Amino acid sequence: MGINGLNVSYNGSAYRITLKQLKNLVGKNPGSIKIKNEPIKRFQVIGKAIKLNSSSSEAIISYDDVSIKARIMKLPIKNQSKEIGSIDDSQGVLIFLTYGTSKGVVDNFILEGIFKINDIVSYEKTFQLEMNTMEMANRLSIFNLRGERFLNIASGFIDSTEYEVEEVENINDNGTLV
Repeated sequence: MGINGLNVSYNGSAYRITLKQLKNLVGKNPGSIKIKNEPIKRFQVIGKAIKLNSSSSEAIISYDDVSIKARIMKLPIKNQSKEIGSIDDSQGVLIFLTYGTSKGVVDNFILEGIFKINDIVSYEKTFQLEMNTMEMANRLSIFNLRGERFLNIASGFIDSTEYEVEEVENINDNGTLV
């Protein structure tokens, strides 16, 4: 299971946490944010509200009484954020973030992706199950944190030319094993 979104196979990957847990990372050494001795660099959270500043260079993401600020550094993300528009009570936002550091500690967040959630109640249940699955995967040590592909091919998908069926020598003329 990948969490840092390092290659095409895991582009949408991120470590799922609550907004409150994310906010608690401010002021911590990024080296302390680890799974299997590897730093977590990309997070996924749910927000119930998002507010952009006038230049769309910063967003405030909120979930109930918790809010964080995130810088918006890439034009496609700025455009994506503007397209979200208003969010009603049944909706929310799925946010992908990385962090910035100063003096060796996490001091800001950077918005890397944002998507509107239409049925936040259902999505929150799924998100919680995914968080639980990630926690279990951590306990069982089955994370693929380095973004390594299980298959050594560019697309991450099976290429039929690499996996051609070998002829079995123990088959008779009728096609049955001997």
